Amino acid sequence: MESIRAAYRLILFVIVSVGAVLLFCLGLIVCLNKKERRIRWKNWITSRLAGIIASLMGLSMKIIGTPPQPPFFLISNHLSYIDILLFWKHLKTTFIAKSEIRKWPFFGLAARLFGVIFINRQNRKDINRVNKYIEENLGNDQGIILFPEGTSSKGEKVLPFKSSLLYYPASQKLPVYYASISYRINGDGTKKAWKDVCWWGDMDFLSHFWGLLKIKSWTAAVHFAKSPVMHENRKELTQKLQQKLTENFIPTFRE
Repeated sequence: MESIRAAYRLILFVIVSVGAVLLFCLGLIVCLNKKERRIRWKNWITSRLAGIIASLMGLSMKIIGTPPQPPFFLISNHLSYIDILLFWKHLKTTFIAKSEIRKWPFFGLAARLFGVIFINRQNRKDINRVNKYIEENLGNDQGIILFPEGTSSKGEKVLPFKSSLLYYPASQKLPVYYASISYRINGDGTKKAWKDVCWWGDMDFLSHFWGLLKIKSWTAAVHFAKSPVMHENRKELTQKLQQKLTENFIPTFRE
C-alpha cells in the first residue's frame, strides 16, 4: 500500500513540477526584462506550487506567529529539502543555497529558474559575490532566506551558525528575522521525523525522497519570532541569533 501511494504521488509530483516550470517560463516571455514583474510572477508560481506539492504529499503546515513582509532578511534552522516549500508557501522570497544543488537533476534547474542564490561554501571569496546578489534581490517584492547552519540536520539541536554568511545584514544594519522549523509524523509509530523527513549526513536523496512519499500524513510547524535581531558586528549578530533561534526551537527527534 505504501509503495502504491508513493508511486501515485511521484507521478503527480512530476506532472505538477514540470507544469509549474513550463508555466513559469511562459510567464517570463510576457514579463520580458521587467524585473519587478518577473519576481511577482515567480512568487505567485512558487506559492501555489508549494501548496499543491504539500497537499499531494500529505503534508500540513502549522504557522505560529506572523511571517515578515518584504523586504526582509530571515534565517532558519535547516532540516530537509522540504523546508523551502514551507517558506515558498507563506513568504515572497528567494533563498541562499549551497552551490551543489545547482547540479541536481531537475531540482537544480528549477532552483536556477526561480532565482535561488548559490554560494560556494568552500570558497570564502565567494561571499563578496553573494553579497552583491543579495543587494540586487532584496526589495519590496522579495525577501532573502538563509540557513546559517550551512547544512541540514536531524533536528536534535540547532547547529553552530556560520558568521560569514551574516556579513551583509550586519554591514547594512538590517534587522534579521528568524524562524524555527520542526516536523512530526501523524499516527504512524513505524516512522520517525528525524530520519524519514529530515535529510542529513550521507543520506541518499532519491531513496529518502521515495520514503518520504510513503508517509501518509505529516505536519510541519514553522514558528516565526515576534521581533527581529539587529547588530552591526556580524559575530555578535550571529551569537544573538543562535541564542534566540535555539530558544524558539522544538527538537524534531522528540516528536
